[in-house]
Amino acid sequence: MKLKIVSLMENFEFDGLEAVNIPGEKGNYTILPHHIDYTALVCPGILTCRGADKGVTDMAVDEGVLVKKGDDVFISCRNAVKGVSGDQITALKAVVHEKFEVIDEAEKKTREMISRMESSFVRRFLEMK
Repeated sequence: MKLKIVSLMENFEFDGLEAVNIPGEKGNYTILPHHIDYTALVCPGILTCRGADKGVTDMAVDEGVLVKKGDDVFISCRNAVKGVSGDQITALKAVVHEKFEVIDEAEKKTREMISRMESSFVRRFLEMK
């Protein structure tokens, strides 16, 4: 299989993969060769690629969309960070928590504030009539 990850900062390509483990809404799931074509949402977490040579690459990915077609897997996400050798899983989990999940919490608070402002505007507009 081929995997292409496109993010705002950097693009990654992997070829000759036997399996790709992806963080999803209902937990992690694995795509194997000859898997049915489909699309899915990707959640912030650790993505793992296993090559035919049994080499494993771990990446931290932010939320995005996955498209699987034939032997090609495409992922478009906000941000992706490739793991470095050594204690990469722990470091990548820290990246996911600090950079991706914390931003999501700030985004939620911003959306709540905007929603309150919009409802306040509508309420005052209706009071003017």
